[in-house]
Amino acid sequence: MKHKVDLRLMAPVIAIIITFAISLVILPVIKGEAKELPITIVSLDQGMTTPQGAVNLGAQIAAGISGKLDAAMAAKDPAPLKLVEITDQEQLDQAFKDREIYAAVLIPADFTSQKLTGGSPSVKVIIDEGRSKAVATVLSTMIGSMSQEGELPLTIEYLNPVGPDMANGNANMFAFIIAWIATQICSILLVRGFQQGLDQSVVAKSKLILMAAVTALVIAVCVTFILKVEFGLGIDFGLTFGFLSLAVFCLMMLVIGIMSWSFTGGAIIFVTLMLLGLVASNLPYEILPTFWQNYVYPWIPMRFMGDGIKEIFYMEGGIWNDGTKVLAWLGAAGILLTLLSSLKKEKEAKE
Repeated sequence: MKHKVDLRLMAPVIAIIITFAISLVILPVIKGEAKELPITIVSLDQGMTTPQGAVNLGAQIAAGISGKLDAAMAAKDPAPLKLVEITDQEQLDQAFKDREIYAAVLIPADFTSQKLTGGSPSVKVIIDEGRSKAVATVLSTMIGSMSQEGELPLTIEYLNPVGPDMANGNANMFAFIIAWIATQICSILLVRGFQQGLDQSVVAKSKLILMAAVTALVIAVCVTFILKVEFGLGIDFGLTFGFLSLAVFCLMMLVIGIMSWSFTGGAIIFVTLMLLGLVASNLPYEILPTFWQNYVYPWIPMRFMGDGIKEIFYMEGGIWNDGTKVLAWLGAAGILLTLLSSLKKEKEAKE
């Protein structure tokens, strides 16, 4: 005789599970702190020859700032900043392009000559605001306070500046959260819907893939419409729609491909990843708690959609960007898994 579960008694247990599960979404924001944010100090100062000998004030200032930073960072565990050694303008440009640094303190080539001839040269601070508005604010405050201590004039320049119509740098997170939740739910519905049919052939799986593509287009146009029209964000409609169409389809195929082999197991995996990575996918790696850095971040495929959205919104990226390249491989793997799952069904039918 089967025993029925009393849902009235299960409600408190389910409430505990749900509330603690949802807390995992927020935890990286609460527990996160800056750890080894990569910055650099570059002196391009050519120096100047005086009757007393060669003088290079830029090198002295760079050494002084580095010394202060090293002393300040040594007193903290973990250190919020990490100095990256860069020696010239070309390396600096490449480091910003490759997203290897968040900021640079740049001493101009004519710093010494201006200073010794009565000028008032300033040190330029370049901060990549597009990578993270929050990190840019923290770095601006930290570097600014150091300049006040040393009475060093600074001019701050922001790379990839976040516009006033981009929700204070949160536009990418809004886009990601809406798109990923819709992707997850629709993937589950599509797999369950097609599994209810008796036909599990390659043709049926191809129809599932086609339906996923149509659904991805619908999600992409809805999310883009919400961001552009309902939220009033300053995004490029065409680029956003194009990227989201591809990103949503690729992630949807990955979810469908895994769930086609094990519906329950796949659902558990992706719901867990959604809880752990919904917000973490959009936070800078250096701010995540250590557990998320080591055990969550490497395993959340949807972070590549978050990276791609950020590239388009803030860094003048196109539809085909670093995030898209990885997503394309994930989507291809998902399509292959989906098609191969038809062989599994045929084998089960013969047995």
